[in-house]
Amino acid sequence: MKNDAQSLAFPESGIVLVDLSLKPIGSDSGAVRILRSQDVDGDETAIGIPDKILAAIRSRSPADHAGLPMYFLIGKRKYRCRSYYVQSERAGSDLGILAMHLDSDEDLADRIGPLGAEHGLTEREQEILRGLALGMSNKELADWMNISPNTVKSFARLIMIKLGVKTRAAVLGKLLEPRAET
Repeated sequence: MKNDAQSLAFPESGIVLVDLSLKPIGSDSGAVRILRSQDVDGDETAIGIPDKILAAIRSRSPADHAGLPMYFLIGKRKYRCRSYYVQSERAGSDLGILAMHLDSDEDLADRIGPLGAEHGLTEREQEILRGLALGMSNKELADWMNISPNTVKSFARLIMIKLGVKTRAAVLGKLLEPRAET
């Protein structure tokens, strides 16, 4: 059995290499710890790349992989994924590889706390804000937080009122505004 410190420890970053069919062909230990799947009996299995990331990658052509970030959750831990298309240096070789860099997205959490404190957001509202910043839909947020999509909408409206904005995009704009150093 893991102790509390081990169960709370998460890797900060990792690299996964996938072929153009998005099948993993190599990874470092950080990526394995981030993406490791568990079977029904709790035994470790192969790494599993989240469907949201796979769908985003499939929607891009190889030339469009320029490190644009995608965000995903594993449990309640937030990660950012940047993908890069790597071509072979061999003349005539058509072997392409996609390198995926995964890292924790703690800088996002660092911005939510001060913004929440400044505008009087509750912990639950900050959790909704975190999901909004990750691009989660109302349904995804509802599933993640074990609440109804209508409750998510209500929280989102309260956040907008407290921040003095009218759209989700404006909420994210507030989150990305430079904060004054205290």
